Amino acid sequence: MVKTPRDPSKPGSRRPTRSLPRTLLGFGMAFLLSGCDEDKLPSDSHDRLNYDLFAVEHAAGAFVAVGQNESLLNSADGETFQRQRSDCCDTLGAVAFGGGLWLAAGGDGIVYTSTDTARWFVQYLRTDKALRGVAFGNATWVIVGDDGRIFRSGNAGAWSEERGDTRQSLHDVVFADGRFVAVGGRGEILTSTDGGTWTLAHSGMSETLRGVGWGNGAYVAVGDQGVILTSPDAATWTPELSPVSSDLRDVVY
Repeated sequence: MVKTPRDPSKPGSRRPTRSLPRTLLGFGMAFLLSGCDEDKLPSDSHDRLNYDLFAVEHAAGAFVAVGQNESLLNSADGETFQRQRSDCCDTLGAVAFGGGLWLAAGGDGIVYTSTDTARWFVQYLRTDKALRGVAFGNATWVIVGDDGRIFRSGNAGAWSEERGDTRQSLHDVVFADGRFVAVGGRGEILTSTDGGTWTLAHSGMSETLRGVGWGNGAYVAVGDQGVILTSPDAATWTPELSPVSSDLRDVVY
């Protein structure tokens, strides 16, 4: 399924597909719509959720959605969401779960962590740039963001900044099949097995890539002007026939 709503700033046979579960979260301006049942939303939900949401994750029996105005919302069933208290004011554009920990990241280097989705602890990384993608793998957290920023941590507390040989903004990162894959401006793709040493892969595209995922034995990257790329190994990428010319911002399997 290709998704288009996430932005924390302001031949297609291998496109990933899946059947939709009962609970489908729509996220974007002003509201959360769960199970396509509007009558289950509280009558004042448009007032209470009057901000943009940019990312949602489901893991460990919980949903977490993040967005503007320090938005951190959790839910056990995808139907009833509670906004959690946060201690600052930055937009959050990415959220992930790994190693028993939730991690959300966003503007001005802000990072929130939680073990239960209800109590969140804030920290700032040593950057004033927006952080746009988060992934966990091989007992390692990786966060990517503007101007090619890459941060790595084994405990989500002590972070090191890594060099990725790019100044292009990185919009998303995924861990799958033993490696991290990050995508960003001018079609740039970076890969790493440990989150510390990164290799630049050539996508052959100049459009910005904004989302990357993995499924059915293939990596899939999507981006501006409907670009869709696939790869079996994250090194060689093939452009696929896209059914749209609109910007694509994320992809899931």
